[in-house]
Amino acid sequence: MDIVREYKPLLYGDETPFFSIIIVSYNYEKTILRALEAIKNQTYDKYQIVLVDNGSTDNTNEIIQKFIQNNKDLYITHIIIEKNEGLPKGRNLGIKNACGKYLIFNDADDWMDRRFLEIIYKASRNGCADRISVQFRDVSPEGKVLQVRNYVKGMSPWYITLLQGNAFRRDIFVKNNILVPDTFEDDLYISLQVLGHAKRCVIVRKTLYNYYVNNNSTSGINSITEKERIGAILDDVINCVDPVRRIVSHNNWEYLEYQMIKCYYNLIFNYNRNRSYKDISDVYHYLNNKIKKYDANYLNNKKIKLSFNGDRIYGRLLTYFFVLSERLHVMVPILWMYIFLSKILYFNV
Repeated sequence: MDIVREYKPLLYGDETPFFSIIIVSYNYEKTILRALEAIKNQTYDKYQIVLVDNGSTDNTNEIIQKFIQNNKDLYITHIIIEKNEGLPKGRNLGIKNACGKYLIFNDADDWMDRRFLEIIYKASRNGCADRISVQFRDVSPEGKVLQVRNYVKGMSPWYITLLQGNAFRRDIFVKNNILVPDTFEDDLYISLQVLGHAKRCVIVRKTLYNYYVNNNSTSGINSITEKERIGAILDDVINCVDPVRRIVSHNNWEYLEYQMIKCYYNLIFNYNRNRSYKDISDVYHYLNNKIKKYDANYLNNKKIKLSFNGDRIYGRLLTYFFVLSERLHVMVPILWMYIFLSKILYFNV
């Protein structure tokens, strides 16, 4: 049975918080306090924290309870799930118990810069925007900034598909019954569903969020016996794209297709760091057959070009390079090159 406890200071009265910050945690005793302290120290204070303890077996729940006791001036909704049933259920419980105008999904190992909420609040244009996105950093466990996800001027919102570093109008979820699916690509699914119904998206070109990159995450691929799992992730990407394709214009479909292509290359490269050439080659041919079956013309997408196409330069160049490699049938040598470079450089399409 799920337990929901609400701690609402009297000073709030009947006032509705502007943001509901949803954090789902399963055994994050080493990082959860950093995430919470970053929220506590925000320069904007009209928010609700929705903490979902997803059946943790370490000291996560104790750390949360102590934080609540020491911060009675914060509006906190604490949800305890007795047994871990996965991130999607935790996020859906968070959405259900949120009451803010906007939803923010903050991973338990990520953290906000101090002015994150203040700047998003100002960018929302008095709550008229459907989604607000800020730039973020990829940070290693050692604290090294691996890269900054810069958003170029004029960038299309279709190129921003992570949940983190965004604020979404909650009524879009409510009116369209948007729930987090039990899928590898839940971030992509939610982002595309919101974009399919959004009319006003704002992109803030300030770096305000820290995305923790754990190369030892359970989402990584550690054995070639998990090739089927990588294929299932690509299937999930296609299943995220397909329903939105039916409700958007042809021009937006090209953005969607481009996003699918980038996910495809991410699976080939980023999920196969430090693998043997044979393993990566095997995965490549397996995924290539899948994407061809769904979209035989994916290499002809008009958004794939060196000149500005609405994507940031890093993603644009890598995507163009990989597509060109496939068109020229030289992807195999590229895989060889990747094996060597990935040992010293950090890539993310």
